[in-house]
Amino acid sequence: MTIYSMSPSKNLSMMKTDLLLILLVLLSFTSAHTESIRHRKELSRIVGGAKVPRVTDRGGVADRYPWFASYYMHNGLKWLRCGGMLIAPQYVLTAAHCIHEDDINKEPIFRIGELCRGQTDNCGQHSEDRSVESIIMLSDFERADEGNDFALMKLSKPSTVTPVKIDDSALSQTYLPGKHLLALGFGHEGFQGQDSDTLKHVVLDYVDNPTCAKSYPFIGSDMMCASRSGQDACHNDSGGPLFDKHSKMVVGIISWGFECAKDGFPGVYSRIATEVEWMKEHICSNHESPLPQFCTEFMSQSTPDNPSLSIITAADSSSASDIEVFPSIFALLCILSLATIFGR
Repeated sequence: MTIYSMSPSKNLSMMKTDLLLILLVLLSFTSAHTESIRHRKELSRIVGGAKVPRVTDRGGVADRYPWFASYYMHNGLKWLRCGGMLIAPQYVLTAAHCIHEDDINKEPIFRIGELCRGQTDNCGQHSEDRSVESIIMLSDFERADEGNDFALMKLSKPSTVTPVKIDDSALSQTYLPGKHLLALGFGHEGFQGQDSDTLKHVVLDYVDNPTCAKSYPFIGSDMMCASRSGQDACHNDSGGPLFDKHSKMVVGIISWGFECAKDGFPGVYSRIATEVEWMKEHICSNHESPLPQFCTEFMSQSTPDNPSLSIITAADSSSASDIEVFPSIFALLCILSLATIFGR
């Protein structure tokens, strides 16, 4: 507690300044979790990892991820600083906070199998571009830290790449703390650092939700956490996978967190097992023939309750609204309110 020994008027002045500074600090911290959808990906967060082996490297085949996908605009000219994963020949799974409704009008594509950016041979790995036909999200998604950070991207043409399996058996909910998982991406190699020009992967340890809640009290059941000292996903890795190498399936989506590899603050991932039913239902109802293998078993089961989905196509996106200014206006109003109260 600070005790002021100056005159009452100076004391009040100092209190005003301190309270305003405290408010600004709190708002600054909160902005790491409550930014607009468009800028969220820059703060959602590979640090301390290693480059994925080139195809020409010996012994590297098991450590490559041909189903990894990078999100681009303008038919591949502009990287949107987000990743994804091919989970069915015609569908990529990514984070909802990576997507803006107007993206559908900007020739969005996913580059599937990207391994080395800027090299014509992609380090020897096959890659292919697929344009996005529609964007599917849960209707109640607002911000990554509030959950529902899932987006399905329907491709205009099925990919020839073998998709990765997703956690449709709630495997992640059986993990014990310390379970080894891998995060992948082209993002920053350190907090406020530079992006990587080669796909990287990093080994992380699973953190159970009660432990993670000590750092993030508002952690949701559709989220999961992972960390390891000096290692993490980082800026521009958003939408990429949290991969269980042992089971060969994706269990999470890189979503959000505070800084990168900061002690006491794990990375937070969307837990795929909690939302896999609506993903399968939509995919199996809208995929071109032949359907993915998982549809055979899924469609023979009883149909689950339908969640409310936002399905965005080029024809629908004209009504898109931009909410980027809201956080700034909120901060300004709070500051002005405090100034008014203490100016009396």
